[in-house]
Amino acid sequence: MKAVLCTDNGMFTVSEEGLDGICCSGSKVYDVYVGEGTIYVCSVDHGLLAVRDGEGRVLMEGSCWRLYPAGTTLIASIEGPRLYTVDYDKVGLLGDYRGLAERLGWWFPHGPPHITDFAYYGGEVLATVEVGHLLKGPAIDSLKPTGFREDQHNILALDDKVLIATASGVYYSRDLESFKLAPGSQGYFHALEHCGELLAGHVIDEKPLRVSRDQGETWEPIDIKLPPPTFGTTGLSCLEDNRILYATTSVYIIDLESLETRIIAEGIPMVRRVLVSSSTEAL
Repeated sequence: MKAVLCTDNGMFTVSEEGLDGICCSGSKVYDVYVGEGTIYVCSVDHGLLAVRDGEGRVLMEGSCWRLYPAGTTLIASIEGPRLYTVDYDKVGLLGDYRGLAERLGWWFPHGPPHITDFAYYGGEVLATVEVGHLLKGPAIDSLKPTGFREDQHNILALDDKVLIATASGVYYSRDLESFKLAPGSQGYFHALEHCGELLAGHVIDEKPLRVSRDQGETWEPIDIKLPPPTFGTTGLSCLEDNRILYATTSVYIIDLESLETRIIAEGIPMVRRVLVSSSTEAL
């Protein structure tokens, strides 16, 4: 197992053998995408960066919040909100929602609003806005606002419903018209992960972990004290067999059924996103 940690002070890899720095010291990193020969880094203070051979180059200025691979196209979410396609050193505008944000009163306390996450559901693309409306459309370049408005962080599409992690808790919907706040999820909720038979996420609390055993319609706390997340952190990624990697200022492997907990790194900058995938193994 190897994971990438996007933190308040650069990026690291972590494994059961320990922690190693990758790049971007001095940058607050919110997301990363590993391409062929290039690491694309999404930073809220330095914009969209392309890192090759340890050297970073700014491709796009303005706070970058999310990188999303849509088929063979990489999408960057920049404050505004704006969406851009990224192809090696070429960046192209895909969607500019600043006018819509002004008309509908979208806002964010630390700068312009932005799109935080994407999903596909019912043949449509969905995108969450912080703070604003849920967007949907037949393609990622033709998104329109729905009637749902919240401080939205993460979205997860299941077979029969969509879940949205917000500052109030987790909402779910089957038709994208009516939304219900799931009991037990109340709190500043981030991260929505499908972990074996469970769904998992976290809230800002000394016992931050929450799990659902019914596909997101009710949630329950996990009775483990951990270094809590802060605002804007998605510090959880699933491993196999109902295990998770949880990372804030320390990194843990936790079995959600037995509650066995093992720390593998500590004393690190606050983690903004943790990623475990086959693409990160090359780092």
